[in-house]
Amino acid sequence: MSRAHLSVLTLAASILVAPLLVGGLPQAAAERPQVELKREAGTPLSSAEVKLPTRRTVTTDRFTMVAATWAGEDPGVEVRTRTEGRWTGWVELESLADGPSSGEGNEAPDGASDLIWVGDSDRLQVRTERTADDLEMVLINPGVAAADDDPVPPAPAPESPGVESPETTDQTPTVTTSATRRTVPRPTIYSRKQWGADESWKNGSPRYTDMMKQVHVHHTVNANDYRSWQTAGILRGIYRYHTKTLGWFDIGYNFLVDRFGRIWEGRSGGVGNLVQGAHTLGFNHNSVGVAVIGNYETRTASRTVLRALADISAWKFDRGNRYPVGKIWMTSTGSDKFPKGKSVYLYKVDGHRNTNDTSCPGRYLYAELPKLRNMIYHRMYS
Repeated sequence: MSRAHLSVLTLAASILVAPLLVGGLPQAAAERPQVELKREAGTPLSSAEVKLPTRRTVTTDRFTMVAATWAGEDPGVEVRTRTEGRWTGWVELESLADGPSSGEGNEAPDGASDLIWVGDSDRLQVRTERTADDLEMVLINPGVAAADDDPVPPAPAPESPGVESPETTDQTPTVTTSATRRTVPRPTIYSRKQWGADESWKNGSPRYTDMMKQVHVHHTVNANDYRSWQTAGILRGIYRYHTKTLGWFDIGYNFLVDRFGRIWEGRSGGVGNLVQGAHTLGFNHNSVGVAVIGNYETRTASRTVLRALADISAWKFDRGNRYPVGKIWMTSTGSDKFPKGKSVYLYKVDGHRNTNDTSCPGRYLYAELPKLRNMIYHRMYS
């Protein structure tokens, strides 16, 4: 990426002697103000929202997640972090294409990026493609909580018959007129309590839709090397960013799937209900948003992840009494790709990029969607 206007901010957990680069030229670091991540009341999570200084080397606490907000045009933010003494490569903070319907998040900044998990880090460097207005870096450390112990799977729901679903590798569902519809068992879903959600962070009440028509598949653009016990902390960080920084009612996704194949409850309101999320700007209505925790622009989706996606999607389609195969006409309520009132012919199981100007859910996961649709069909029909 060309950097005609390059700004670099270094945030460190100890006093630095390296100068800050602005416009590609070193500037003397006359002051080194301390930036301290503040502990959120009632939770181990701590965070800070740091205005980008013009020429300073800044000290800060350790963090594991980072995002950016700004006013005006997207400045094209890239970051790299120092983890265990080594700098990572530069990573672009993609502009956030998730978002709520009108009436939620009215206090949100003009622009914001995805929140990414970078692992336990002690320094951050930021560079921008264009001059940024009111650029702030959001640093989050979700801390350690009892919820971080690998949770005990919840007991199966009473309606779960434990039926195994056949799976094939065909890209297109084999739909037959003789196929028999069956009840899909509720998959194991880890609750909000199990990932340590602080319910006091919510601001408002859940909204419900009257019909289930689509599943939108996402990825969270996190690093892919997180461990199983770190999943709960990642969820707390996303929840904090969505509610406290962006001003949303709750975490945007209805469900999240980690790389170990575990399904986690996202937005509150009841996993069996048709809760309207804030995951697919312009198309939140009559849909469910499921995000895989990881970056699937850089790696393939495992069979374990695809099975979990198929399990939760088939269960939601079954509860909504909806046929999962094919396409459907949906009307946009206004997104960065389709104006309000525009009718769009979409797959019933689609990727975020089909409705918004984004690469989500990553090229590798997006390529698996035909297979995923097939897996969902075979869970619902024998």
